[in-house]
Amino acid sequence: MKIYALLIALLALSGCGQPAPDAATEQTARPVSAEQTVQHKAGSIHWFDGSVEQAFAKATADNKPVFLYWGAEWCPPCHELKATVFQEPSFIQASRQFVAVYLDGDTPGAQKYAEQFGVMGYPTLVVFNTRAEELTRIPNGLDLGAYANVLQYALNDLQPIGALAKRIRTELDQDAIALTEAECRMLAQHSWQQDPEPMDPGVLSAVFSAAAVHCPPTASQEKAALTVMQLQQQILAASDSEGNVNLADDARQLAAQQLSGVLKNPEGLRSNLYLFLDAGKSLAPVLTREQQAQFRTFYESMSDNSDSELFQRIQSLRALIGLNKALSTNQGADIHDDVLVRINALRANAEKMDRTDPKFHATINATGNMLVESGQLTEAKELLSAEVSRSKYVYYFMGELADIEQKLGNAEAAIEWRRKAFDQARGPATRFQWGVNYLRTLLELDADNLDAVRSGFHEVFAELATSKSMYQRSRTRLQGLDQSLRDWAGDDSSRIAALAEFRSTAQTHCKSLPATEQAKNYCESFLQTSEA
Repeated sequence: MKIYALLIALLALSGCGQPAPDAATEQTARPVSAEQTVQHKAGSIHWFDGSVEQAFAKATADNKPVFLYWGAEWCPPCHELKATVFQEPSFIQASRQFVAVYLDGDTPGAQKYAEQFGVMGYPTLVVFNTRAEELTRIPNGLDLGAYANVLQYALNDLQPIGALAKRIRTELDQDAIALTEAECRMLAQHSWQQDPEPMDPGVLSAVFSAAAVHCPPTASQEKAALTVMQLQQQILAASDSEGNVNLADDARQLAAQQLSGVLKNPEGLRSNLYLFLDAGKSLAPVLTREQQAQFRTFYESMSDNSDSELFQRIQSLRALIGLNKALSTNQGADIHDDVLVRINALRANAEKMDRTDPKFHATINATGNMLVESGQLTEAKELLSAEVSRSKYVYYFMGELADIEQKLGNAEAAIEWRRKAFDQARGPATRFQWGVNYLRTLLELDADNLDAVRSGFHEVFAELATSKSMYQRSRTRLQGLDQSLRDWAGDDSSRIAALAEFRSTAQTHCKSLPATEQAKNYCESFLQTSEA
């Protein structure tokens, strides 16, 4: 059970071991102003206009649960979420019974809150009950109507997801598991990949397997989802570092049988669309020929369905491409003509979209990913280059163009795009993230240019030092940069000397951090040596 200590004096919550926000530095962390301007309009979510601790204090006073949305202005999945789920009447209506909090990753103090809540990737949706216990996390890609159901878990005062999973594990050997339909739905719809305390794949597989068996017959769609999730975790647990799956023949046969039952339920497939878009590729090692054909047919039908959102159609076709690649013994195999026709048609539709459409950013990004997945790097480059001159979030597309140029072997162009993306990025956490991407590209593609590396480091670290936000996304990128710099230096004396210079620069900035801040420890450990 997790109870988050958000200003203990205010909320009187027992803690999960995370430090409480410092009032002097964190009180300015508020929902982004763009969201505040629409909070009182009819037909929209009423985002709380105040700080995070004020939101939880209000929730405690009003005996209300909390719905926390962690996102970023530039994030394509966030745009998709805001254009679909946050416009869904049933979700809006359900959200009115919550204190709804929007926390943007570039808001002052936001990364420290993110560390406290254990949120990392954008977007993350977290539901807390009236006791401020984290209840569940909502994954992307649920059927639109399902999002309101997830909020209902808090209103029905269901057991937190961690406690529910623990209960199932405890009861496994007793064969006394009794699950309600609501509990099964909660298990199937929790964002396990975003859980701050991830379970071992083998343990998760056992939990999902038991739940699929003991869920009531009325929860057929949840049983189907839990079966697929169980098989995904089982394969993950049986995979080595090279991606080889070591499953015994009897385990493979049982997996095939379980999948056959799932694939007989088309409604279950559609209601768990994004789970099944991911499932084909991840389950490829255990699919029979018949099941391969069934997955292909499903993906093709979804990508051809003109009644579906273009974003969903593109993601469905990308799933087909990924499955074909996973099943191919020739990773460089050409894309089949029928798939190529579908790719071109969906790309044309995406390019015709109104650029003021709130779904455009996510859709064009998905189109670029689809082209990259299919090996059409030049086409992806053309698509995204056209957006650089007109996108509001130009730096995001610049970063993707850098990846494409690197795949094409164009080192100079890749570095240039990384540089441009860093220059254009906005927001303290975002600028540091894009800056680290630029510096790591230099380390990889222009390793001998010591002057460029040195200059890049001082620029990038200055961004972090200015914001003094060495938490969560910024902290993990600082740690990743630490390892990249050590790998780059190796046993080269001039590079090792540069590391000493970089550490000295970091320590200068560390001195300005309060001794009570965990960020000071993160900062002081950067490039630390055994002699330090």
